[in-house]
Amino acid sequence: ITIKSTGISLHFNMKKEDVKDLPEDSDMVSRDFLFNLIDSPGHVDFSSEVTAALRVTDGALAVVDCVSGVCVQTETVLRQAIAERIKPVLFMNKMDRALLELQLDAESLFQTFQRIVENVNVIVATYGEDDGPMGEIMVDPSRGNVGFGSGLHGWAFSVKQFAEMYADKFGVEPHKLMKNLWGDRFFDAKTKKWSSSQTEGSKR
Repeated sequence: ITIKSTGISLHFNMKKEDVKDLPEDSDMVSRDFLFNLIDSPGHVDFSSEVTAALRVTDGALAVVDCVSGVCVQTETVLRQAIAERIKPVLFMNKMDRALLELQLDAESLFQTFQRIVENVNVIVATYGEDDGPMGEIMVDPSRGNVGFGSGLHGWAFSVKQFAEMYADKFGVEPHKLMKNLWGDRFFDAKTKKWSSSQTEGSKR
């Protein structure tokens, strides 16, 4: 169990093709970034550590166990982040457990992830305002602010990465394809078309 907040610095070099995703008013002069991360405790007894960390950060990465889902302390941490005007990003951890231990199929896995996203957004809507100073703070995989992965095995991905992989194959822009890769969107391999309702032969 984490008792004290721990800091670590990471160097990141942004790919040229990702630069276009930055805001137009960005004053970026280099594609090299230094991220100073603070790993704060998630236990309720050490909430003060979370509050202190939030007051010196520009963003918050809320890590949720994809098997256990959103817990009571998750709501507390999200409430603290919104109160400090820190826009949260969601990361669903321990996907290895869902795949290897529970052996969930694709549809069950999607429903599990969708439920977690909805639960987080309920909390965000309760304590935040979309017309507030932070703008829209809802999390949505199709917007690129939700990640999936396994900290134990050291891998992670987002919907954006898969959209970039298949953009050329489908002949569409990655940001448009992202909307088809999450939610009630179904692809028919025979007709090569997307639809909002599932038909025979189509898959989510």
